[in-house]
Amino acid sequence: MSRRVSDDSNHRRNPIDLVKLFYEEKIDFKELLSQRQSSRKRTTTYSLDPYNVDLSNREKSHLLRRSLVGVSNRHLEDLEE
Repeated sequence: MSRRVSDDSNHRRNPIDLVKLFYEEKIDFKELLSQRQSSRKRTTTYSLDPYNVDLSNREKSHLLRRSLVGVSNRHLEDLEE
């Protein structure tokens, strides 16, 4: 227990320089970004046209959760009208 207290006080006196550690890592961002882009799914079209398909309540709830902060039963009832 006393060792842990002394370790904590040591970190307070000598804080870790996270910025310095980050730059010492020498991360190759170009390679990282190229890997990310190659693994990302491609969207072929974008549209604001109405989506005229019958959706289940689960699918409606999913779309509402993606576009709103929260979903209530009233939101689902509004879609039925």
